[in-house]
Amino acid sequence: MIGYWYSLKNYDLYIKIDGQSVWITVPAYDYYNKQCLRFGINSNEVWFCFQEYKFILVSYFTDKIEFIRRDSLKGKEEIIIFNSISKEEYYYFSQKQNRISMLNEKYACSTNPLHFSYNFHSKDYERLRSLVDISRWINRSSELSMIESILDWIDSNIKHIGEIELPDDRSGYSLLNYAFSNGGKLNCRGMAIVANELCMSMGLYSRFIICMQKEINLYDCHVVTIVYLSKFKKWIMIDPSYHTILYDTKGYILSIEEIRNKLSEQSDIVLNEKANYYNRKLCYEFYINALKKKFYRFISPIDIYSGCDTKDN
Repeated sequence: MIGYWYSLKNYDLYIKIDGQSVWITVPAYDYYNKQCLRFGINSNEVWFCFQEYKFILVSYFTDKIEFIRRDSLKGKEEIIIFNSISKEEYYYFSQKQNRISMLNEKYACSTNPLHFSYNFHSKDYERLRSLVDISRWINRSSELSMIESILDWIDSNIKHIGEIELPDDRSGYSLLNYAFSNGGKLNCRGMAIVANELCMSMGLYSRFIICMQKEINLYDCHVVTIVYLSKFKKWIMIDPSYHTILYDTKGYILSIEEIRNKLSEQSDIVLNEKANYYNRKLCYEFYINALKKKFYRFISPIDIYSGCDTKDN
């Protein structure tokens, strides 16, 4: 297997096995021909680790190799296939991607406008307001004050953990009960849904947005919430995972479109003072670089109601 290069089928992950080391390229994570820190190559086995996965070679053919992929968090195993590629192909994919130039790519405009619907009439919203005792802490002085109150409450009661799985029932009420039974933890999707439904429960137009990188064959994403401010006649983005609201240098709150434009122009973006991760001040460079990758394409529900992300809906 000395000097062979492979790509994971239906996944933007590439490996080089040179007989002594395993090298890996995953553009979506900014891994470019990096030596794996954990691997083993000997006469009995070949294996390597990437994130929470351990890949163990089980079969070798001239045009492909088969690995068992073991998920250390979920305890699951599956057989996956790496196809053989040329050395030139491997090094082509190992060239560092320019995320700024990607953001400057133009969208193809659809002639069919999207029509979103918002259902504010649900008993789930009543249960959600009661569960969090919202009347005790919500600041009703303005729409923005309500949004800031919601971000404050989430930050005080729920913390982000990316690896946790969500339950099938994904109403805000169910997600919070799930979080309270699991040490107050949710992933970014769960936190964005909770923020969305708390906003909806207070009569604010809101929905959650899935933000993804260009690499289609890698389902890695970050989920945020957008809320409509009638005073400014615009949608603003909030990120409950990091307690963030983003501004321009003049103090104007930014929408997702404005944030994406500023990222592509490499213009300054300002984080709110309360932005943090586990009560530590949020690293500006880390957050902005993450947005540069994740703000290439977006997914949003069309019909927004309590539990709209519930499986099988």
